[in-house]
Amino acid sequence: MHPFTRVAAACLAISSAAFAAAALAQQSANDIASLKEHAGSYAVDCTRPDRTRLVVAPQAISVVHGKKRVDARKPLFAHSYWGRSPPPNAGGAMIGEPARKGAPGLTFTAWTDKRGVYLQVDADKPLQAVFGKPALAGKFRRCPAG
Repeated sequence: MHPFTRVAAACLAISSAAFAAAALAQQSANDIASLKEHAGSYAVDCTRPDRTRLVVAPQAISVVHGKKRVDARKPLFAHSYWGRSPPPNAGGAMIGEPARKGAPGLTFTAWTDKRGVYLQVDADKPLQAVFGKPALAGKFRRCPAG
């Protein structure tokens, strides 16, 4: 293969991969509709403003606790997060990319029980390092506005 052809093929492969990655990070109308449906502030105990809150909006998902905050932008809503056999009561997952370099990404899973919809945090090690494991545990329920 001619050296120029190899370089051109490599450039084409790199630009195709970059374009595919950018396309994957774009929100669809279904993502935005699902995020609007779940929009709001969630807490394990809504009467305790000093506790960890999850915030869902079409443009970002966040974990907030006191002065600590982690945001993930351009969230996608994965209805098929668990594949073809989702667990009972599974509603989907909100997946956001880090809002800044070096920050953790976020994944919230939505569930339904007798009391309604609740969210859980996929508390990976980088997120636990910011908030601690106990602050990310439990069923986060939507808090009343206001």
